[in-house]
Amino acid sequence: MSSTVPIIIPALDPDAKLLQLIDALKEQRLVPIIIVNDGSHSAARPIFAQARQKGCVILVHAENQGKGASLKDAFQYCLQTYPDLVGVITADSDGQHLPADIAAGRLRLLAEPEVMFLGSRDFSGEGIPFKSRFGNQLTRFLMAKIWHVDIPDTQTGLRAIPKAILPDLVKLPGDRFEYETDMIKTVAQKHLAEIKPYKIATVYESKTDHATHFRPVVDSVRIYRLFFASFTRFILSSCSSAVLDLLLFAVFSRLLAGFPAYVAAATILARIISAAYNYWINYAVVFESQAKHLAAGSKYLLLAVAIMLASASLTSGLHVLLPAWPLLLVKMLVDGGLFLASYLIQRKFVYVSLDHEGKGGRS
Repeated sequence: MSSTVPIIIPALDPDAKLLQLIDALKEQRLVPIIIVNDGSHSAARPIFAQARQKGCVILVHAENQGKGASLKDAFQYCLQTYPDLVGVITADSDGQHLPADIAAGRLRLLAEPEVMFLGSRDFSGEGIPFKSRFGNQLTRFLMAKIWHVDIPDTQTGLRAIPKAILPDLVKLPGDRFEYETDMIKTVAQKHLAEIKPYKIATVYESKTDHATHFRPVVDSVRIYRLFFASFTRFILSSCSSAVLDLLLFAVFSRLLAGFPAYVAAATILARIISAAYNYWINYAVVFESQAKHLAAGSKYLLLAVAIMLASASLTSGLHVLLPAWPLLLVKMLVDGGLFLASYLIQRKFVYVSLDHEGKGGRS
């Protein structure tokens, strides 16, 4: 029966804690152990040498590439090396993940090899650094509101990942800490696997004893820009649709010049084509939807009509109520609000497949 579940540990300038973890894992027969030396300094060479002597596989990056790159290389190695692979366990090298919790993740994966398990720490207790508690709460809030994924510990490095989804994870962009966040998003939104958290010990040492390679500003920007990537793409999609609409109007108005109501005809033709373009870009690129086109297209059409009517009525009404305000300013304010509303409605209702609820990502 297939039962190989490698333990993957990315490591950058590790200390003796890594060797202690390896010894504890071997005592519980949690092997094979894959260590990724992610461009560590020469001072760490004895640590990796001892890890190799203890039977660990050492993958080496000549230069630091990031935790995401380390995980992807290890995933690829495991797929190519172990024909009876069930999945993998990822853990950190700094002692934050206890061997018992790693073993618990392995047992869960063996029992349910199609599920991704996330070790979840308790951030409500005393002794948790403020930045860790705040960072997790913020990321959890954004995941729930934007991606509809509610996970207690969004930043956990202890993950039991089934073999079936590893090829998809290898292809994910991102080489540093943002990769782990994108992993959760991709697994949940593309229904690659059900995500289940399980409780693990919360281990935090003193600031002087605990070294982290997380860069608060740079890595936080990398992580949080993932949440707003779709809105950025939505802005670009809308702008390109507007440009296309104007160009098409210019072409059609020239081609139809001389015909009755040619301005109205040019406007309608340009809007039909630009709207079809906008729908397709939003479907495929902005929201990466898996909904059926009939359902999504129908809802998009209804929304477009509703937005058009709302823009006309609200602009007219506010112009009457605020006659001193320039009409163009009123129009810009109305359409700005409707633009945001349109994004939220499209994200939550138009491009959501019927099987979105209840699948991978709910916990």
